Amino acid sequence: DMKPAADGQHHFFGDHPERQDLSIYRGWRVEFSALAKTAIKRGIEIVNATADTDMEAFPRVELARLVAD
Repeated sequence: DMKPAADGQHHFFGDHPERQDLSIYRGWRVEFSALAKTAIKRGIEIVNATADTDMEAFPRVELARLVAD
């Protein structure tokens, strides 16, 4: 989701001791933006169905719209 959790952790298993800064998110956002442009050029649709996210590279959709009955 490209941001720390409400409790400040960066991973469900806890933070990596050697990486405590938020630059990891900035770097991944740049990479995902580049991926989005490549996907569009190749006709690949990528969507973001994460309920609480700071990622803006992909169009947002509600997960319920993607889940088959």
